[in-house]
Amino acid sequence: MLHPQPARRRVARFGAAALCAASLTFAQAAPAAAASHTAPFSFKYRLETNTWDQNRGRTTFAIRDCDEPNETMTVNLVRSRVGSDTRLGTVTMKCAKGGRANFDAPDAGTYYFILSKLDDDKFFIGSATISYTA
Repeated sequence: MLHPQPARRRVARFGAAALCAASLTFAQAAPAAAASHTAPFSFKYRLETNTWDQNRGRTTFAIRDCDEPNETMTVNLVRSRVGSDTRLGTVTMKCAKGGRANFDAPDAGTYYFILSKLDDDKFFIGSATISYTA
């Protein structure tokens, strides 16, 4: 003789498990979209890059090429604000292809980099890729 009660329990458990799995699948946050742009540079002492808008997340300055690969430069991530801009971090690095400076942008907003080096009458000419959370 079949007992209908255990079969109902199994169906109910299966239904509850399926509902939980579906809710977990749909509740997952979409991965953050990444964006990037090329930033050419040519400077003797200091340069501010163009601004961009980004969400909270990782920001990277990656050198694609530089005519002074053995020389040192400083990269500052800055958040543009009404009144006084806020510097969020500084990385000192060689101006060499493949060099990377990683930062964390704490909030959505408008950002830019300040590139600087010793005032030694040498120009740094090259380009970088700026990647960020869009």
